[in-house]
Amino acid sequence: MRQEVDNIIYYPKQNNQFDYKKFLSSIIRVWYWFAISIFIGIFAAWMYIHYMPAEYSIRSSLIVNEYESGIKRLSLSQNNPYERNIDVLGQDHAGRIKSHMLSLSTLQSLGWNVFWYQKTPLYDKDLYENEPYKLTLLPNKTNLTDINVLISELSDSEFQVDVNSDLPNRNIRVKFTAKGKFGEPFENSYFGFTIERLGGRLAPGNKIYFEIKNLNNLALVYQKKLTVITSEKKPDLMELILIENNAQRGVDFLNRLEKTYIEYGLAEKNRVAENTIKFIDSQLKSVTDSLSDSESRFTNFRSRSQTLDLNQEGGIVMQKQGTLESERATIESRLDYLRNLRNIMNDSKQMKQIVVPSVFGITDQTLNNLVARLSDLYSRRTVLSFSAQEKAPSMILLDKELQLTHAMLTQNIEALLSATETDLRNLNRRVGGFSSQLSLLPRTEQQLSSLKRSLELNSELYTYLLKMRAESAITYASNQPDVKVLDPARNETSKQTSPILIIDYIFGLMLGFFIPFSIFVLKDHFRNSIQTKEEVSELTKLPVIGTIIHNRSKNNLVVFENPRSNITESFRLLRTNLKYILSGNDKKVIAVQSTIAGEGKSFISINLASILAMNDLKVLLVGVDMRMSSLHRILKSDNKKGLSTYLSNKDKFGDIIETTAINNLSYITSGPVPPNPAELLENGSFERFMEEAKSRFDYIILDSPPVSLVTDGIITGRHADINLFVVRFRYSSRELIKIINEHDNKKTLPNLFLVLNDATKENFIEGNYYNNRNKGYYGK
Repeated sequence: MRQEVDNIIYYPKQNNQFDYKKFLSSIIRVWYWFAISIFIGIFAAWMYIHYMPAEYSIRSSLIVNEYESGIKRLSLSQNNPYERNIDVLGQDHAGRIKSHMLSLSTLQSLGWNVFWYQKTPLYDKDLYENEPYKLTLLPNKTNLTDINVLISELSDSEFQVDVNSDLPNRNIRVKFTAKGKFGEPFENSYFGFTIERLGGRLAPGNKIYFEIKNLNNLALVYQKKLTVITSEKKPDLMELILIENNAQRGVDFLNRLEKTYIEYGLAEKNRVAENTIKFIDSQLKSVTDSLSDSESRFTNFRSRSQTLDLNQEGGIVMQKQGTLESERATIESRLDYLRNLRNIMNDSKQMKQIVVPSVFGITDQTLNNLVARLSDLYSRRTVLSFSAQEKAPSMILLDKELQLTHAMLTQNIEALLSATETDLRNLNRRVGGFSSQLSLLPRTEQQLSSLKRSLELNSELYTYLLKMRAESAITYASNQPDVKVLDPARNETSKQTSPILIIDYIFGLMLGFFIPFSIFVLKDHFRNSIQTKEEVSELTKLPVIGTIIHNRSKNNLVVFENPRSNITESFRLLRTNLKYILSGNDKKVIAVQSTIAGEGKSFISINLASILAMNDLKVLLVGVDMRMSSLHRILKSDNKKGLSTYLSNKDKFGDIIETTAINNLSYITSGPVPPNPAELLENGSFERFMEEAKSRFDYIILDSPPVSLVTDGIITGRHADINLFVVRFRYSSRELIKIINEHDNKKTLPNLFLVLNDATKENFIEGNYYNNRNKGYYGK
C-alpha cells in the first residue's frame, strides 16, 4: 500500500545547503511589507529634510608663521637648540585654539548672552540676526540663565511673559505669568530686563522665547563643536571646522575666535617686551637721579678746589679703577639676577613676568634659551589647563618637559653663579690694589678721582639702559603674531552637512528595506513552526496526501455549508487520494491524529466524514478523545452518552449513534469524561465497538486524542487502516514532525500519512492550485 502511494507523491531531494531561491521567494511573497516600509522610510526622510534643523560645516584656515617671540629676540640667541619644530608648534596652536578660555573670551567679546528662538513643530529655530526684539539686561538685577522665557505680544505696547521650567542642575521649578510694557523695565524675583521692538508685529501663533546664556556653559558647547585639524604634510596649516545650526552665527563665532586668538598671541609676545621696558624705565629713573647728583657734586668740587684735572699718574689710576668699578657693578647685577631667577623658577606667574637675562648683560646663549623655554612652557601649561585635566596625556607630556627644562636651568644657573662669584672675588682684589695706589695721591686729587669715577659709572649705566630700552621698544614695535588667517569663514563657503537631500532619501530607502528584511531574517532564523510544504518534505519521508487550505468562514462544517468553495475542493482531493490508497478494503477505518491540541484534528475529521458521506457512502464519525473532546460542540450535542458510556457497558451501540443533516453521516461523541480512558480502550470493549461499527458503515473516521500527550491515540490508531497526522501551518513545530517520524520508525502506528492544514498561498514556494485564478471555477 505504501509503495502505491509513493508512486503518486513527489518527494523533493534532501538538501542541507542554503536555498537562495527559496529564501528569495519567501521575501517576494511579503513584498507589500517591504513596499510599506520603504514608503514610510522615504516619508520619514522627507519629514526629516523639511522639518529638522539644518547643520552647517563652517570652515576657516590659519597658517603658522612662527616669528621669534619677544623673549627670544631679546635673548639675541641664534640657532636655538630648544626651539620647537613647526609640527609641534601647530599642535600647540590647535590646543590653545580649542581651549575653554579662548571660547569664553570670544563669546564675551561677541556679547552673546541672550539667544532668541522660535518654536516649530520639531525643533526650536535660532533667530540670530532676525531677532524680533532687543533685550537689555538691567544692571545689578537677578537674571536666571538657561531658562526658556516665552514672550507673547498682547498689543503694540504690552507683552506677556510665561516661564515654566526647571532650574538647571537643581530640583527647583520656576513658573509664573506676568505682563510688561515694551521699552519699560520688567522686574521680578527671577529677572530684570527691558524689551524693545525691532520690527512689525509677529504673526499670530508664533511662539518666541529667549534664553539668557551662562557663558561658561556655552563656551563648553562651542569647545565641543570646534575641530582643529593639522596635517603632517602641511604642519604649518591649520583648518578650523565648526558645526552650527545657524550658518551666520557659526561664521561670526569662527572669525571672532581667530581674531581673539591672534590678539591673545600677540599680547603674549609683547608681554616680555613690555616688562623689560617697565623694568628699564624704573632703573632709568634711579640712574638719572644718581647721574644728576654725581654731575652736581663733581662740578661743585672742581669749582671750590679750583682743580681742572688730575695729574697723569692719578688719571691713569682713576681710569683703571673706574673700569673695574663698572665691571664690578655689572657682575653684581648679574649675581642678583641669577639668585633671583633661582628663587622664582618654581613660580609660574613670576616666570611669565621675568625680565630677559640680556638686560643684565648676561649673553650666555644656553641660559637665555632655557629662560625663554621655561617661560613659554609655563604659558602653554596655563592655556592648556583650561581644556585638559591634570592626568591628560598632553598635560603629562608638558609637565615632563617642564621638569626637564627646570633641571637643566637649575644646573646652568648654579654653574653661572659659581663662575660669576669667582669673577667678582678676583675683581674685588684688583679694585683693592688700585684703591691703595689712589691713597698715595694728594687728598684733593683723591676726592676728585672718586667723584669723576662715580660720574662716569652712572653715565655709562645710563647710556647702557637707554640702549637696551631702544632695543626693547624696537622689539615691541616689530612683534608679529605667530598665526595669521589664510582663509576666513564665510557664508559662501559653509557647507550644509545635515539634512542632505540625496543621502537622506537613500538612507530612508535603505532603512525602509533593511528593517523588514532584518525582521524577516531574524523571524525566519528563530521561528520553529512549519511555514511551507517544502519544509515538511525536508523534515520527513512520510507522504502528504492532502493539503487543506485556510478556512475563511466561521463555520466548521464548510464542506456542507459551502460545497463549491476552494476548501471543499481540497477535501475532495483528500477523499480521492484516500480512495486510491484504500481501494482494496471493504470497510475502511481512518484515524485522524495530531501530536498536540489545536492542529485542527476535529475540523479535518468532521469535514472528511462529510465529504465521504456526500459521495453516497455510509460514514460514522467517532469522537475517541474522551479527555478533551470538541466534536460534540461542533455538532451541538449534549454529550451525555457516547463512546465512554458504551465502553463502560452503560449504553448499547444503537443508543449512542446520532444522525446529522448530512445524508449517510452519523456520529458518536466521546461521552462524559471517564476516570480511566486508556483502560476502557484496552479492556476489549473497543474491539467489540469497532466490529459492530464496521458491520454497519462503509467508513469509520476516528477523531483521536493527541499522541504526544496521552497513549489513547496510539491505542485507537492500531485499529485503523490509515493514520492521518494533521500538521498545521504556522502552528505545528519542527519538533512535532520528529515525534511523527519516531512513530513511523518504531511502527507504533500502521500506515502513517500527513495532511497539511490551514494552508495559504504563502505556504507554497512553487505556487499552488488553490489560488485566486480558481475562484471563478469553484465559486465561493
